[in-house]
Amino acid sequence: MTAPASSGVAAPPLDEGAAARRVCAEGPAAAAARAERLRGEAAVTAAGVLPNPSLSIQHQRTLSGPAERETVVGLSVPLGLGGQRFLLQDAARALREQALSEAHATRFDAVLERAVAEAAALESQAGRLYAAGTRLDAALDHACGDAAGGTR
Repeated sequence: MTAPASSGVAAPPLDEGAAARRVCAEGPAAAAARAERLRGEAAVTAAGVLPNPSLSIQHQRTLSGPAERETVVGLSVPLGLGGQRFLLQDAARALREQALSEAHATRFDAVLERAVAEAAALESQAGRLYAAGTRLDAALDHACGDAAGGTR
């Protein structure tokens, strides 16, 4: 495998909407949101599954005689009485809605963290630009004062 060639050119800056979409589509927050949605869907699927029936077979022979045998076959199918299955399905749907809400909150938090980090970076950059402008003003004042023959 070969590594992709680096052109040495930085990617163009993203506007705020594109950056928010990228944060929502990529990264650990997007993966966590996807997992939360899938957890909710799994709960709904599990609640809709009918319980497994069970089959039991018993064969008995008594010691009193060789002809005395008994075979019992039983089949049991669990039934949800009183609407229990539907209550479980409703609860699972509520869990799915909660998982979707948590997924949206996770994505929102990721976008908010990106915006806060961008604001902090811009604030830091503005402070550096202001300090550089102040130094430039002082240097120009000094140079102009020296050029005019006066001192400050």
